[in-house]
Amino acid sequence: MKKVFLIVFVFFTSFIFAQTGVIEGTVKDASAENEPMMFATISIKETKQSITTGFRGGYFFKNLKPGKYTLIYQFLGYESVTKIVEVFDEKLLVNISLQPSTDINFEAVELTSK
Repeated sequence: MKKVFLIVFVFFTSFIFAQTGVIEGTVKDASAENEPMMFATISIKETKQSITTGFRGGYFFKNLKPGKYTLIYQFLGYESVTKIVEVFDEKLLVNISLQPSTDINFEAVELTSK
């Protein structure tokens, strides 16, 4: 009986201390009626993890220890967004809409050949 109790105790203790969280969400284009953005980049500053969104704009990070994380959302031609979140031992849903950058300057390009 003591062995069974010890095995159950060790199992549940390791389960409690091994809990991790998940961050998931969708990145959307605010200028295109919130259409999903493919290939946007999301980075976690503290862990140096980075991922790109899929075809439906979705992303997820798993096996995160509980704590605060800084998420950085980027896409070429759009304003970057930084968001601080707190992860617990459960799923955290973080959806973001990116705005087109106003700093883009399209000047005329002239091609010549010799």
